[in-house]
Amino acid sequence: MKDADDTSTHENYPAVIVVPGGSYTHIPEAQAETLALAFSNLGYQCFYLRYHFAGEKKPLLPAPVIDLAQAVALVRRHADEWHVDANTIVIAGFSVGGHIVSLYSDYWHTDWLKTQSGSARSVLNHKQLS
Repeated sequence: MKDADDTSTHENYPAVIVVPGGSYTHIPEAQAETLALAFSNLGYQCFYLRYHFAGEKKPLLPAPVIDLAQAVALVRRHADEWHVDANTIVIAGFSVGGHIVSLYSDYWHTDWLKTQSGSARSVLNHKQLS
């Protein structure tokens, strides 16, 4: 993670949560890391989501959407500690990750997702990027 920049007025950075593909069966970690590094070079504090896979949850959906809601809440909760602008959290989904992001985009404001994301465990993995 980036530290506060002593040479500028930036203490906090926008954040991006990368939601990689993987057919709901795996996370291609090299892809996730490459994307996180690219966003880091653009000035973002970067994270990637390790969402539930097929076989870990039956039925699978909506578990990955809840995972993403938990990740957003976790980044907001630790915004000061992680030098994140809590009002600028971007979510970037790729392949099946795009599906998860689109579902989250439809339901982020609903009571059921707020309730579910508060009761389930968080599965956010953050990469330390400098």
